[in-house]
Amino acid sequence: MKTIILAVFVSILISCSLAGQANAIDGMLTGAVVTIHYTEPIDNEDGSVTNDLSHCELFYDAGAGAIKAKDIPASSLAGGMVMTTSYEVPIAAGQEADVRFWLTAVDTSDNVSRPSETFIIRIDRLATNAPR
Repeated sequence: MKTIILAVFVSILISCSLAGQANAIDGMLTGAVVTIHYTEPIDNEDGSVTNDLSHCELFYDAGAGAIKAKDIPASSLAGGMVMTTSYEVPIAAGQEADVRFWLTAVDTSDNVSRPSETFIIRIDRLATNAPR
């Protein structure tokens, strides 16, 4: 089975990549909406060039187990684009949670990459001035 390498970046835009797995993920919180930035993979685990990237999958865990948030269509079969996506995490007013996010890449044959490293962000809806 072919494995895709999913490269993601931190907010200062330093690319991270380890053979066979993805590294880091960056996010920004706006209320309960989290914006995620990542770079699509361009290489497979075996070193070959990616030419069949279908989409990336965004997951999160707010303490109750992994939840698939959304599929993000690839910019092209070759990947390589810096992508931004947002997702509203369902944290109710009066609650707070440390939420973990990660991505996987999926090719056109439905092979799934190893998960990226996780990005953790605290969503605090306890404060009286918390976004509603």
